[in-house]
Amino acid sequence: MVTAYAVMSLWRLRLVIPPAHERWAGAMAGLCAGVIGGATSMFAPPLVIYLVALRLPKETFVGVALAIRQPQYLHCVILAERL
Repeated sequence: MVTAYAVMSLWRLRLVIPPAHERWAGAMAGLCAGVIGGATSMFAPPLVIYLVALRLPKETFVGVALAIRQPQYLHCVILAERL
C-alpha cells in the first residue's frame, strides 16, 4: 500500500477526497486500517494516506496525526482547534 502510494506520488498523481465522499472514504480507510492493524499492528499508513487525500491544513493534519499516534494528547488537539 505504501509502495503504491509512493509510486503514485512520483508520477505526480494526487488522491483527493471531495467533501461529499469524506464519510464513506473515512469508513473504508478505517476498515483498511483495522484489517492491516490486526494483521501487522501497523494501522497508520491507510489513515495517513486518507488524511493526506483530505488536503487538511498543516496544523490540522499534524494535530489529527498526533491524536492517532498518541491518543493521550487528544485534549491538546481539541484545545488547539479552539484557539
